[in-house]
Amino acid sequence: MTHTVMTPEFRPHDPARRIKGIAIVVAVHVVVGYVLISGMARHGLNLIKKPLEAVVIQEVIIPPPRRHRRRPR
Repeated sequence: MTHTVMTPEFRPHDPARRIKGIAIVVAVHVVVGYVLISGMARHGLNLIKKPLEAVVIQEVIIPPPRRHRRRPR
């Protein structure tokens, strides 16, 4: 039996890919921050929000179980 040893190859990371990822994360945070500060988020929620209906439900009280008394024999 022969075993082949796999040696990991050295592949340097692509710095452009990391910079693009960081730029996208920063851009998303800037947009979300602007929306929250300018009040657009509240306005958007008002468009989505539907009227809420509340219904009062009466509590059902279940009587305790009856105890069976043993009859003397």
